[in-house]
Amino acid sequence: MNEIAEKNEIENIQIDLWNLFKPYFSHDLKENQKDYQSFFNDELNRDFESKEGKELFRQHRVRERDSSLTFEKKQSALKNDNLKCEVCSFSFQDTFDQDYIECHHKIPIYKGERVTRLEDLALVCSNCHRMLHREINGDFLTIEQLRQLIKKKK
Repeated sequence: MNEIAEKNEIENIQIDLWNLFKPYFSHDLKENQKDYQSFFNDELNRDFESKEGKELFRQHRVRERDSSLTFEKKQSALKNDNLKCEVCSFSFQDTFDQDYIECHHKIPIYKGERVTRLEDLALVCSNCHRMLHREINGDFLTIEQLRQLIKKKK
């Protein structure tokens, strides 16, 4: 079997596995009554305890990111005294006296290899970053869409 066919077969197996477990990973807390951990903790009373902390080794295929880009983006904002969330304006400096912020890539990594520039990155707080990576109605929100959603709720 050639390398491309092997890669496609592996991807198909991964997709099949994902589809098998997908119902157990719903982001909607009201909807998600299933808990995949129950498969691994059948003997425990799920209302009160669960086994955790088992050491596992996994092999994953990952797409590479260049951490020097996010570092430069954060350093630039720090020099300009502008280390705040580009969505909601939250500042870890003002609230916790910490020089901290997360960096979000506006173009998803799954879209393949490309050149990434600093303007392709956004500095966001942890909550906004989590929401940007949450699939809503079959898609992911952009920075502007999340900003508008927050504005609408206020």
